Amino acid sequence: MTLFYFRFLLDVILSVLVAVFLICGIFYSLFPEPLPLLQTLIFYLSLPASNIYAVRSILILFISVERVIAVYFPIFFYKFHTFCPRFVIIIVAIIYGLTEDIVLYVFCDFQLTIPENCTALGCAINSCFYRYWTTHKSIVFALIFLFAFFLCSKLFMLNKSEKKERNEQPRINRLAMIDAANVLLSEFLPIFAANQLAQAGFFNFQTLGSYEVVAKKFGCAVEAMLVLYILSYKRQSKDAIDSKFPVTKSTFITVT
Repeated sequence: MTLFYFRFLLDVILSVLVAVFLICGIFYSLFPEPLPLLQTLIFYLSLPASNIYAVRSILILFISVERVIAVYFPIFFYKFHTFCPRFVIIIVAIIYGLTEDIVLYVFCDFQLTIPENCTALGCAINSCFYRYWTTHKSIVFALIFLFAFFLCSKLFMLNKSEKKERNEQPRINRLAMIDAANVLLSEFLPIFAANQLAQAGFFNFQTLGSYEVVAKKFGCAVEAMLVLYILSYKRQSKDAIDSKFPVTKSTFITVT
């Protein structure tokens, strides 16, 4: 649960950064001449947000791998999962996120020169870091989707082969499918479009703005609503069953 709590903390920080980032972007699009410094503020908000997104993506990848190992090799996972402490995974994820700044300023020799009408990180960075930024994110999210697909496949097989916990298993399947669909549609496809089509007119960051961030937050919102619906539906179904078969004192007979 430590990884999930840490992921939740990252989501809270990201939500605050993205909210301020989008507000600054809206103000700059409405008043570009009086507020030129907003471009610099947008960049210095989007860069740490990108670092946190990188930390979050590696964290999700670790969680996905752990889920797959636990489902496919439960005995192995039970015996050896304690050999990799959670704080080590968190440290590795944080180091991975900080490597973006090293690549940007050291290897790609970035100098801050923001083009006109640019309100996204994708159009503010140079071509060297842009290739690294889009390529490594595409690889990480493709791996996350692949492991999510393996997890869904195994859960469906377990659902067909096992008769126990029939009411619980479909809900787990739906949650896993929602997670996989969210990774594919709101994480992988936007960064893939940025990697392959950003130089084209329509998918240019200066034309659409930070569509990758909007897609991610929209996907998170839809995923949260679907998960809430599934969990609340499960609770309503259980309450309905309990109301049909109430437990009263007369149900229990004491034999002496």
